[in-house]
Amino acid sequence: MLNHIPFRGAMNENITICDVIRRLGYSKDSQVKLYGEVFELVSDPIAVTRNLVFVDGIEKKSGTLRRIRIPLPLVFMANQAGRFKHQHSNYR
Repeated sequence: MLNHIPFRGAMNENITICDVIRRLGYSKDSQVKLYGEVFELVSDPIAVTRNLVFVDGIEKKSGTLRRIRIPLPLVFMANQAGRFKHQHSNYR
């Protein structure tokens, strides 16, 4: 899994796709709306590949525990944010 693997080109900071997605609000104990349903998240993001990220959550309506895929546009945005941060980390 990529939860501990830094983005390519990382210079000064160890940041992962999961770190970026967590910072966007998809972290344990957060409430999010995905795919038309409201979920109480019970895990932090889990990266299987750089473009396949899941989070575990309890669906509010039914109380069912589900593994939910983080939408690709959000994953792509997180990938770009991580790369951008590393490319500009020396310009503080």
